[in-house]
Amino acid sequence: MKKAATLRHVVAMMLDSFRDRDLRLGDYRNHVWESHKFLHRIDARRGQALPSTYARAPRAKPRGIVVAMPVRMGMTTFANAIESFLYDYNTTDGEHERSNIEGRAPITINVGTPGNFAEHVHARCLRIRWPQDGTRSGLVESFLSAFDNLFHSKYADHSRNAIFHGKYSIRSMCALAAVSHLGVLIVEQVVYASVKRPVANETWEALALFTTLTGIPVLILTTPGAAAYSLSRLPGASGELAPHGVIEIQPIKSATDPNWISICSIQFDATMGQLGLTNMPEWFPKLAFELTLGYPAVLAKALTSIALYEVSLDTFAFGPEIFTKYANKAIALDLVHLRAVNFIRAGGKATTSNIWEHSDWLTFEDLNSVYAIPNLQ
Repeated sequence: MKKAATLRHVVAMMLDSFRDRDLRLGDYRNHVWESHKFLHRIDARRGQALPSTYARAPRAKPRGIVVAMPVRMGMTTFANAIESFLYDYNTTDGEHERSNIEGRAPITINVGTPGNFAEHVHARCLRIRWPQDGTRSGLVESFLSAFDNLFHSKYADHSRNAIFHGKYSIRSMCALAAVSHLGVLIVEQVVYASVKRPVANETWEALALFTTLTGIPVLILTTPGAAAYSLSRLPGASGELAPHGVIEIQPIKSATDPNWISICSIQFDATMGQLGLTNMPEWFPKLAFELTLGYPAVLAKALTSIALYEVSLDTFAFGPEIFTKYANKAIALDLVHLRAVNFIRAGGKATTSNIWEHSDWLTFEDLNSVYAIPNLQ
């Protein structure tokens, strides 16, 4: 339910942003034209002095959304769903005509201007990964790479030019977003390891500046650990990126939760069901929860591994002992984190370093129970 509510919130912000960035308004068309000129100035290519660095779009205001969910909760799947929905969502009205629609490719819109029509390119959303090193330059490189991939352009080839460095870099991101009439920027895979260095603070601030200057919604998909460690220390950025607090999506907390039983049924049918086991055993949801603690992607990994193993042996036996034995082998890399989660939830005492080491798996409630952090919820 919370994921559906988040999707509605993203769409509402996108539509509100489009109203402020209506290309039929002369001042905004002028802003787009100035962005074009900024990106293609010859003196910028030569690294000479550039004009004003931060041109704010007319009526721009920050529109940030931060969604926190532990790892193995389907962050990428959630981003895929949002991207698909945004490209399928119809925002047409009497003045905008859509054409050349091909899946998730940019589209062309015809905009009525005084006495004429003008064609503008339009991208509903752009997805980028948070830089692994947490740096602002890494964020710009990720943005350019995703932009080039979407528009088949070659801005990344010029990433060493002055407009993509230092004080000009965020201005360049804003300009590219303006000329592409970007709907939503999605930043995903924000984890503790990539925000623990002090340089990551500049990256959060850069995203806050981006949405403030453009008015374009920025959706950040992070783990609770990454959000708690960094945003709690950046009141300015958090105020623009999460003005109403962080939206948290938590793991299911009970084996008898109808949502968990539904997840088990769907994943069982998609794996063991393909081997002829059409009915999920009654014992399965409880044992699956004990092994995975309600993390859907951990369960998917275990069931897929068991199904592949049984296909390789041409055997289709399945029971509690087989599931426990081979599931533990499949999720061996996750077990240390799952045991730490269990330990912390049982009231165990952990060192600060151990808490942050496993913080991508924990909820805000878990973190607050063992470590005093400002409440971001």
